[in-house]
Amino acid sequence: MRACVQRSIIAPALPFAAILLGLYLLHNAWAAILLYHLGMVLILALNRHANPLGAVRSGWNPGAAAIAGVMCAASGLLFLLLWRTVSLDHMGLRTSLGDLGLSGTSWWVFSAYYVTVHPLLEEVYWRGYLASGSRGPTWPDFTFAGYHVLVLVFFIKFPWTLAAFVALFTAAWSWRLLAMKRRGLAVPILSHVAADLSIVLAAEHLARRGGL
Repeated sequence: MRACVQRSIIAPALPFAAILLGLYLLHNAWAAILLYHLGMVLILALNRHANPLGAVRSGWNPGAAAIAGVMCAASGLLFLLLWRTVSLDHMGLRTSLGDLGLSGTSWWVFSAYYVTVHPLLEEVYWRGYLASGSRGPTWPDFTFAGYHVLVLVFFIKFPWTLAAFVALFTAAWSWRLLAMKRRGLAVPILSHVAADLSIVLAAEHLARRGGL
């Protein structure tokens, strides 16, 4: 019963608590992501019988990786194309990032961490530990997309966060189905890296141009 509550309620709620504490209370992106990652590691460590790490090197397929990687990398291009329309217009992106503790060396170290450790941990956690055998939408698919909205409201207009929620939910669902089909997390991890890297590169490009 305790394990069931942890998996169905506590584990999906973890990022919401980390974002609310790290971004909304401390106004620091590093605090938010490290609290989130620490929570994931602790939950995975307490449930070693689930052994989600065993799936990291499984399920590799070059064709699937290429298709998924290109599709996910397109998120950065979409970000660039839509930025003028969706962004909050009262401040530049560089200022917004700096307000959350991401400027200078901190931004570059965060970016490297975000495109390496972050996608690996998220796939192990969401598509590994929290995975289910269902081919339809699941609660973790919704909560994965939902916690991102708490971050996105710092950067984009609210109506567009709803569109982002749908896109992120679709990505979460697709990654989970892909992991099920390939019986491993290798392809979801690589495509998640592609998505995060494209977003970081797009953000850096926009920040250099003053967020315009």
